[in-house]
Amino acid sequence: MPPAHRSGYGVLPHFTRSLMAAVQRRGIDCRLLGNEDGPTPNLIPQLLLDPPDCTVSFNGLLPDQDGKFLCDSIEVPHVACLVDSPNKFLSMVQSPLNILTCVDKAWADFFRGLRHDNTFFMAHAVDVEFDAEEEFEKDYDAVFLGTCLDIEERRRNWQREYPEGLGKVLDAAVEIALGDQTTSYMEAFSQAMDARLRKHGDVDPSKFNYSDLFDDLEVYIRGKDRIELLRAMKDVDVHVFGTTSGSKGWDEYLKGSGAKVTVHGRVSYAEAQDIMRRSRVVLSSCPTIKRGAHERIFTGMVAGAAVLTNDNAYVSQHFSHGENILLYKHGDYAAANAAVADILADEKRRKEMNMIGKSLVLNHHTWDQRAKVLLDQLTQILRAMG
Repeated sequence: MPPAHRSGYGVLPHFTRSLMAAVQRRGIDCRLLGNEDGPTPNLIPQLLLDPPDCTVSFNGLLPDQDGKFLCDSIEVPHVACLVDSPNKFLSMVQSPLNILTCVDKAWADFFRGLRHDNTFFMAHAVDVEFDAEEEFEKDYDAVFLGTCLDIEERRRNWQREYPEGLGKVLDAAVEIALGDQTTSYMEAFSQAMDARLRKHGDVDPSKFNYSDLFDDLEVYIRGKDRIELLRAMKDVDVHVFGTTSGSKGWDEYLKGSGAKVTVHGRVSYAEAQDIMRRSRVVLSSCPTIKRGAHERIFTGMVAGAAVLTNDNAYVSQHFSHGENILLYKHGDYAAANAAVADILADEKRRKEMNMIGKSLVLNHHTWDQRAKVLLDQLTQILRAMG
């Protein structure tokens, strides 16, 4: 199990250790091939000398400069547990030895649509060892952990770099994706492109880099939702922990909104866990996940907080608004502000909400449950591979 390196937040190495421990508890022999500083030296010779049934890493092992994957070099299947969006990993479909897991069922459908059938849904989870019995003093009413994504700069870039018709497609896709709780941003782009071609026919779909297009679209949607959510927090003291991606940061985007927000710098995942333990409410904005859930929902609940997050098909299937979670829809941010203010005004109800949510998470959304999904799916896939 090679370590993961993509996250400055530090969550991927934590996921790696948590999943490995959960798989080991199911009686499977595992090796951790490296640490946060990098993979084990002479990794390939070690794997060739003592080959595993498969390798596993979070966010996958992308091809080298020659376009070759590790799994092809050692002829051993590789499980890429994708945490980030599909557009960052389109190259993974080039090798049949790559087995992909996605935290959103819509993302798994996307890869299967590219004829990569060895793909399945495996949601985020929480480590059972994170469940601490001790009470933490609640220093924060509400917290939000996330980068400020400069959506104005992103949109200026696509207006400058893309033809006008394609820019209109992206604009329309944003509205479609944010308009309901089920349509993924990839599906929204397809719908917007079809409509543009039928009406104007001024875009050639074969001329563009879809990885870049989807990245522009996904980042804009995530940035827009989190900015509007925080701008609406006029009756709640919110502490934001995160840096800026772009020229314009949190202070500028929140200026003049009346939001009661205090901005701090970026923190590590370990620090974020402690912050959530010290928070009454955790705000989670993840509008690009439509049939899955972000780890912050699960971690926030186990940390002892009530959680506010986007309504979507998966979350509403596993949790109930007002009973064990607070859900909001894009555009109805005043209701989100009111829901958080109301729960903060009733500490007894807030604790009851958290207790029910925490119980659900520990029973259904730990890495031990995900390890079972992983091993069940792998048994079938590896058998079919021969």
